[in-house]
Amino acid sequence: MREYWIVDIDKNKITVYNFEDDNGDEYTFSDSVKANIYEDFEIDFSKINI
Repeated sequence: MREYWIVDIDKNKITVYNFEDDNGDEYTFSDSVKANIYEDFEIDFSKINI
């Protein structure tokens, strides 16, 4: 599975695009975002001081 992330600090938004499904999921900096390409990997953006 291939994906890419766009992190927009100005809009407080993370968009994760999945090439297989051809869609994008949106999150905020208060969310924890799971990487689809790694089974046990996620980033908890609420714990990052941005």
